[in-house]
Amino acid sequence: MHTGDFEAFEATRQAMDKVVSALKDDNITVIGINGMGGVGKTTMVTYVSSQAKRDGIFDHVIMACISENPDLIKIQGILADMLGMQLKEETEIGRAGRLKDRIMRGNRILIILDDMWKNINLSSIGIPSYNELRKCNSKLLLTTRRLSVCQVMRSQAIIPLNILSKEDSWSLFVKEVGHSFHESTRFYDIARKVVRECAGLPIALITVARALQYKDMDEWEEAARRLGMSQPVSLDDEGDVFKCIKLSYDYLKSDLAKSCFLLCCLFPEDYDIRIEDLLKYGISHGLFRDSNTMNEARAIIHSVVKYLKASNLLLDSEIDGCVRMHDVIRDMAISTTLSENNNGFLVKAGLHNLSEELKRSRVEERWERLVGAVLCWKRKESTFENGSHGIGIDASVQSPWLANWEVQEILKVADEIQHNDPIVSRICMLSLFTSSLPFSPLFI
Repeated sequence: MHTGDFEAFEATRQAMDKVVSALKDDNITVIGINGMGGVGKTTMVTYVSSQAKRDGIFDHVIMACISENPDLIKIQGILADMLGMQLKEETEIGRAGRLKDRIMRGNRILIILDDMWKNINLSSIGIPSYNELRKCNSKLLLTTRRLSVCQVMRSQAIIPLNILSKEDSWSLFVKEVGHSFHESTRFYDIARKVVRECAGLPIALITVARALQYKDMDEWEEAARRLGMSQPVSLDDEGDVFKCIKLSYDYLKSDLAKSCFLLCCLFPEDYDIRIEDLLKYGISHGLFRDSNTMNEARAIIHSVVKYLKASNLLLDSEIDGCVRMHDVIRDMAISTTLSENNNGFLVKAGLHNLSEELKRSRVEERWERLVGAVLCWKRKESTFENGSHGIGIDASVQSPWLANWEVQEILKVADEIQHNDPIVSRICMLSLFTSSLPFSPLFI
């Protein structure tokens, strides 16, 4: 079944039919969809909800991504905007009250909470109770990787979105590669082996297909060999899934494209990444040394972003001048930075418990060294006692983004790394201080 750019295979059709049935059932208010990352949950619910509105089942469909670390202010703003209202209140409680009133005054509203990782207090967002939703003929639809989230959120219908069958996997792969394979040939056998290693996961099938699209037989054989080096992909083993997706990264034509791609994982999950920010961070990381002007560098970064999107490693954003990164792709990127030379890579939003998280990560991940950056307006270069080159923060600097306690916290953590960890070569922590301001990691 083709529906524009959306193609539903058997596993998707089965789930879609159950979702539509639940949406039409007056006795069901909460629907949970669970499936592993990259299986297509967001794509499916976006299509189904659009069809439900078109068919008159709902008057409004509003959708927000929750992610692993929910930003309630942002979520409230997105839902309100989709209802055509502005929330001028500054507090979460005030905004939640106004949003709830608007939903209760409406009728037949489908609320979609995408990518939930844990139980969340719906009232803190402004979503009415299930009884209240029922009174205004509205429903809640959530997606998650975890069955337990569906259960703890008291979903009345829990619908799994399964991986693709062998034949549907093959059909999707052939479609994305863009050419057919003749049976009883070596090429066909290799392609079948590659598809088998992707284990029915759409995001893996698509990224691998794009990576091999214009490669010759030798490169296909090498890809099949690399994918088959470990055990067949296990859906419980995230690392094996990354193995398939990472092939697309490994086949990028230039180190510049790889570096720009890895820069993207510094941004928070489900973030709209400004291409201009990528340009600035790339410059500070020394990626555009051969460019004579900013316009030259800007043209290069736009070309690289276009290439990464064509490789299915970056996604379009609804905001002009921005791109997004699928959470599974982002996880793979972070995993890549960890695996190469065993470098530590800490992505941290805010300063709360930063010291403790740093210690925990070092122990759990067995980092040999920590690589990254501290956010601050100004810096001065310094040499650590062990002779390595690092970042020294000038505590007297009054940054409009940083309160005094934030500067002191950065200094404390930097000092702790400097004196207690002799194998650190560069300090790097990523701090996002407020949800309303951009963040600026410095690469030294």
